Amino acid sequence: MIRELEKARRFKAKLRSGKPCFGAQLALSDPAVAEIFGRAGYDYLIVDTEHTSTNLPTVRAMLQAAAHTEAVLLARPLRLDADEIRRLLDLGSPGVLCPFINTGDEASRLVQACRYPPAGIRGFGPRRAGVYGFDGDEYFREANNAMICTAVIESEQAIENIDEIVKVDGFDGVTIGPMDLSISLGC
Repeated sequence: MIRELEKARRFKAKLRSGKPCFGAQLALSDPAVAEIFGRAGYDYLIVDTEHTSTNLPTVRAMLQAAAHTEAVLLARPLRLDADEIRRLLDLGSPGVLCPFINTGDEASRLVQACRYPPAGIRGFGPRRAGVYGFDGDEYFREANNAMICTAVIESEQAIENIDEIVKVDGFDGVTIGPMDLSISLGC
């Protein structure tokens, strides 16, 4: 059993149950921050690559630091980009929190970027995620069902399209980006 996928499945079950899920977005790039927050009892953590200087080696180190905690660490890509998302998932992130998802079509593209065929378009190469080949077959079998696909709602357009966004099959949830949403709404 790949621990990060099992943690992702438990987190998805908690989301679906309607129970509160508590998380934090990490802007500091020291892996110890992920470990500390994971030990503090958060359900999920977001490592932000959109608004920080966090790079792929730092994302990997933060995933490794959070791996022995109960928190699910999700990567926040710079944008909806299947190649960038694939790289974050291959490092072992069990899903993403993607910024600026504004339409149902974009939500669908996000889900496809996170899934292997036939459910998606993700290419196979999960180095760390597949435990460097030791559990690659298991990862391939289990990843599609365990993957967490969530989005940041941060524009007036997204609010107008929220019903079509959340009804996309395989889409797990949304969070509000209060600053960009406020700017978009003119307040």
